[in-house]
Amino acid sequence: MNRGNVSFDEQAMQQSVAFGLTGRAQANMGIAVGDPDENGDLDVLVTTFSGEPYTLYRNDRGYFTDVSGADSAPPI
Repeated sequence: MNRGNVSFDEQAMQQSVAFGLTGRAQANMGIAVGDPDENGDLDVLVTTFSGEPYTLYRNDRGYFTDVSGADSAPPI
């Protein structure tokens, strides 16, 4: 999280984005931010090394939910 003074705080555990569905850390390569479910919140797609699944995190206003394997995940 941007502290606004040229420094950041680690919040991955608190925001539920530290691990993928398997409970393991992933080798993240980049992110895309958008609103694929069209609810006004920015969701996050995390890309990984080859052979690892991409992770789609739905913004649930205060934390994120991994919806990568959910039937409710919007198409990307």
